[in-house]
Amino acid sequence: MTLKPLQALARALTAISTPLAVAACVHTPSIETIPSAFRCAALIPDNDRQPVAPTPLPSPEATAGALWIALDDQTARLDLANGRAADGLSILQRCEDERASAAAPAPRGLSRFRPF
Repeated sequence: MTLKPLQALARALTAISTPLAVAACVHTPSIETIPSAFRCAALIPDNDRQPVAPTPLPSPEATAGALWIALDDQTARLDLANGRAADGLSILQRCEDERASAAAPAPRGLSRFRPF
């Protein structure tokens, strides 16, 4: 069976270009995905998920000392609530830093063995 010249040329070009295309794909870097283990919300402790309850109001007949104790307790609870916000922000920042370092490309070649 004889091939026409254009068919022979097409088959020859296909035979030549297929290995070149495969060889080009072999050397492309793989795309790494960020592991799904980074769940930043999971790093927040359970006790920080509960709201801070207010201090019960003293009775109307309360003395100055009882009012002082109630206000001092309310200030302590406000400090606790503000501390939770700061803790949540630091947890979020740490999680974002870990996620960014996981998404960063790994060093290639001999550069990964440099001591600096």
